[in-house]
Amino acid sequence: MSNSEQVSVEVVLKPNDVYHPFMWSWSNLWRWVVGIVLCRVVYDVFFVKGVSLESMPDADAIRLVILVLTVFIVLGLLLFPYLRVLAMFRETPSLNKPRQYTFSADGIRLESEDGSANLKWSIFVRILETSNLFVFQQTSYAATYLPKRFLNSEHEISGLRRLIRDNFKGKWRLRRA
Repeated sequence: MSNSEQVSVEVVLKPNDVYHPFMWSWSNLWRWVVGIVLCRVVYDVFFVKGVSLESMPDADAIRLVILVLTVFIVLGLLLFPYLRVLAMFRETPSLNKPRQYTFSADGIRLESEDGSANLKWSIFVRILETSNLFVFQQTSYAATYLPKRFLNSEHEISGLRRLIRDNFKGKWRLRRA
């Protein structure tokens, strides 16, 4: 592969590119496991006979409080991150604007109507590839997202993988294909 190879792509991000509740990640798995366990505990409190809650006065009021708290916690675990991303896109107009990414051996060139930047590979701490997305993480809370739907061919995807493998010295997880 020559060092002059480049992959250029124009991207317009949507909130579902950044996060959705069914996106595979360890943090999402953790949220779903906690939500399911919590629902199971509430099921046991509500429907299993012989639970010590029956002997308490005002057992119905206690059950209602537990049910309401559970609903808020489960909705908070599963929906709050998505609502936060939606709010971020609504409050930051530049996230909805088209931008051009150019990947080369030197790094990534980002251009949009709001500005431009040259990012060396060393600015990223981790690069991940999922089935439909490349994530270039600068920190655990900041990343550059490249949805694969904007790459025109498998040749562009494999070229980008090659650029990452050849030039990025940090941690990366890419697909084999």
